[in-house]
Amino acid sequence: MPELIITVRVTPKARHRSIIKKDDGTYRVATPKLAEDGKANDDVVDILAEFFMVAPSCVTLMNGARSRNKIFKIVA
Repeated sequence: MPELIITVRVTPKARHRSIIKKDDGTYRVATPKLAEDGKANDDVVDILAEFFMVAPSCVTLMNGARSRNKIFKIVA
């Protein structure tokens, strides 16, 4: 199974859900969820799963659970 490791910069408490791929290969994800109790992280997983057209169970947070800069693994 191919896997993809991506770096994500998260913006919690945004007005809308969005994802942007930057020129350097990183992603910027905005979520309206608050950054408490993992709510924003869970929403980012859902946003990435929708963007990459995989199930949420295929998206794993590898690093940065309490940081705005995160590393995710996506398995297709």
